[in-house]
Amino acid sequence: RSRLNRLVIWGAGPSGREVLEVLKSSYDIVCFIDNNENIVGNDIDDIEICSPKILTSLVEKFNVDAIILGVSVMLYEDVYEQIMSILPEYDNVFYVPSYWKNIKFIKYSNKKGKSMYPFLGVEAVRACNLKCNACMHFSNVVEELGEYDLGQLNSDFKRLSEIFTDICCIRIAGGEPLLSNNLPKMIRI
Repeated sequence: RSRLNRLVIWGAGPSGREVLEVLKSSYDIVCFIDNNENIVGNDIDDIEICSPKILTSLVEKFNVDAIILGVSVMLYEDVYEQIMSILPEYDNVFYVPSYWKNIKFIKYSNKKGKSMYPFLGVEAVRACNLKCNACMHFSNVVEELGEYDLGQLNSDFKRLSEIFTDICCIRIAGGEPLLSNNLPKMIRI
């Protein structure tokens, strides 16, 4: 068991519920925090949904070890800023990717002047061997493979790591990524 035991989940929507499913058997969830005043006072699995207005008192009263972001990755920055406006010295804000089988807390911080990049799409290859009528990339009409240069990819990722603290989700797309001769190498980068 981690030394983080008593947790607050920020967000009582679908993402917060997913985080609860990942954590509930191993951690003491004190409450949910949510900005939606229409659901404050309700509960999810007997865990109360509270207003951000009482976050400071909750953290002190229940000796909360960490606040876990249970919102869409697109909202992480805004929620983190809201938490910092309420608890400026609080340093235990994490997110837990709900799709991981083993629980891993990833510290969220933008104190270095960097922020998190929620989603990055990388086009592995332009071509596609399918004939999907609804293809938004028009990959089925590209005649050449058009693979992403591995040296450029490595350089791009190095630059992104200088700008951002973390990239939450990387999607390798295309065309049809499985046509790329370099796919295993791309995944390792």
